[in-house]
Amino acid sequence: MSASRFLRLVVTKLAPVAMSSSSSSSSWSCTKCTFLNSPSQKLNCMICLTPLSTPSPLSASSNDEPKWACKGCTFLNTYKNSSCEICGTRSPSSSSLLGFDDLTDSGSLESNTNNNNSVGSVFFPLRRCSKRKAMDDDDVIEVDGGSVKKRNEIESKGEASGSGTALSCVKILTYNVWFREDLELSNRMRAIGHLIQLHSPHLICFQEVIPEIYEIFRKSNWWKEYTCSVSVDASQSRGYYCMLLSKVGMKSSSCKSFRNSIMGRDLSVAEVEVPGTKPLVLATSHLESPCPGPPKWDQMFSRERVEQANEAIETLRANPNVVFGGDMNWDDKLDGKFPLPDEWVDVWEVLKPGDPGFTYDTKANPMLSGNRALQKRLDRFFCRLDDYKLGGIEMVGKEALPGLSYVKEKRVRGDVKKLELPVLPSDHFGLELNGSDAAIRKSSIRRIAVEGYDSSSRKDVVEEGLRKHFASRGIKLIHAFAHELDFNRTILCRFMRINLYVNEEDEEKALTFDGSDMGGRILRVTAYPFDSNRLDHFFATPEAQDKYRQRVLNVTGFDTSLARDEVEEMVRSVFPGSYCSVLGEVVFVHLRGKDAIEKALKLSGRSAGGFNLVVNAVLPLRKDGGGGVSRARMLAMAKKDEAGRLAEAARLAKIKRTKAARLAKAETAKASRLAMAEKDKAILSEGNQKSIMTTD
Repeated sequence: MSASRFLRLVVTKLAPVAMSSSSSSSSWSCTKCTFLNSPSQKLNCMICLTPLSTPSPLSASSNDEPKWACKGCTFLNTYKNSSCEICGTRSPSSSSLLGFDDLTDSGSLESNTNNNNSVGSVFFPLRRCSKRKAMDDDDVIEVDGGSVKKRNEIESKGEASGSGTALSCVKILTYNVWFREDLELSNRMRAIGHLIQLHSPHLICFQEVIPEIYEIFRKSNWWKEYTCSVSVDASQSRGYYCMLLSKVGMKSSSCKSFRNSIMGRDLSVAEVEVPGTKPLVLATSHLESPCPGPPKWDQMFSRERVEQANEAIETLRANPNVVFGGDMNWDDKLDGKFPLPDEWVDVWEVLKPGDPGFTYDTKANPMLSGNRALQKRLDRFFCRLDDYKLGGIEMVGKEALPGLSYVKEKRVRGDVKKLELPVLPSDHFGLELNGSDAAIRKSSIRRIAVEGYDSSSRKDVVEEGLRKHFASRGIKLIHAFAHELDFNRTILCRFMRINLYVNEEDEEKALTFDGSDMGGRILRVTAYPFDSNRLDHFFATPEAQDKYRQRVLNVTGFDTSLARDEVEEMVRSVFPGSYCSVLGEVVFVHLRGKDAIEKALKLSGRSAGGFNLVVNAVLPLRKDGGGGVSRARMLAMAKKDEAGRLAEAARLAKIKRTKAARLAKAETAKASRLAMAEKDKAILSEGNQKSIMTTD
């Protein structure tokens, strides 16, 4: 691994952080929308009108018996008592709990039935909207070639990486466990534990973990096999958080808070050592949640979410093997396509094309029945894998817990109806990623290039249009990638081709789209083999990745008054077989091969093909550098080019207006002359008439 590739991570100190007593006494956080209400707002949340309530905490003592929280006074009673020892309130119905196997297996438990009608009524559950403790400069560490240095060393458990037993596949689970404390929290977490024992994932990404959930997990039998990125002390010092678990050896871990988060969101990263293969970087996050509610119902936090996604990808992109999974809260219609580099893939889109993959689904999840319909693919896996192959991906946690239910109140036309609904492990479904025998073979994927598309459209619009266009003849695109100039995906590189990836058997049929009409544009579709340029894409074979490397010449000295196509034609006459792009006063010439570069440098300073050729720089096309030219520089050049075109358009418009004004003035003068002639004619006619009358 080249020593020039570094990634900076920030590690949160895992020491307990004391919460400010003044903060907690002066304001309170809504359990539904996380809005921080002022002390004067004592009864209901000012945003969503949810009543102020105090959740029943779990006992933290490992010696306590399982208890239930009184709904009248919140006192924790043992299950031996059928009514509260303090106020006499009867215990919740526990008949359904008796049939749930191994109820008291994992220490301190909580079992509260729920009559609250707010389950799933808010887009996503949130927690306190307060920033995390600021990072100390001493906690900044570097990652050399994607490997986290051993500043935050962790003692590994489970299947140690040093055992030497290679794994045939690696299973990774991501799950938003839902921190809803008053809806069968203990039983839901135990159900998630059963899923872990059933599927036995090597790596786990958890979101929305609270101290009570951490304690339930820690006292479970399956926990002993895993190493956790969050220590016991740290688990009690934060309101809610993400955490990573590994049973194949966790070398180190870190946590980096997002700069713009008002909900305390961060990026958790760990380097794990998979026996028999290269190290793998695992990351998880819970991006900023949409929080629609009164009075405006527009608190969607899309801008913050997009910025966090870009920040996370920039942090992770230099690693050769990285899996990023979690609750992204992503809405493609609102947020656009997830900002993935060319080497990265959205695993669900690759392995389940055409499947919507809703992990938050009020129709498929009966626990959320009775709420407004909401179906979103919030939970996702993104990855870049140079030394691994994708296998399969499936949803987990879609079955109801046997014998458990809760009552939900729903208002229908003024009447309140009570619905008895089942209980599932979470309001989200989990995702399990693995490398099974059904792994995608990189050699079976083919790449084609498309030109002629409408570059004025958004990146996601163009990609979706191409998917539909090729689907009209039964071809499913595995992946589509259009280059853009900015992270907001609003400006496409009009000089770049769009890369499409299809199965080997579909390549010949896909090439028949050459010359086809898409929205009034004639497409040019050509084969684009992996060994024909420098792109080290995920789907390229290792042989193709190592066979060729390309460089870019930064060339100036040409006549800028020439049309773009004339400049490109002259460049190709000087550098046969090259690919070029004109941005302002610079031509970027893409050349492949050491000999071609040396010949090009010898031409610098000479007159060739109408150029006074000046080669200013030879830019390497790095895998992680966006083509060797920074996006900021390309965007600046594009803006300068656009400003020139706008100035020219303004000049032509001014000429057109001047010409129109002259024509209008001429028409006015002509009309005036005609009017004067008619007036003179009328006067002359009147004079003649008087002369005749005098003669008579």
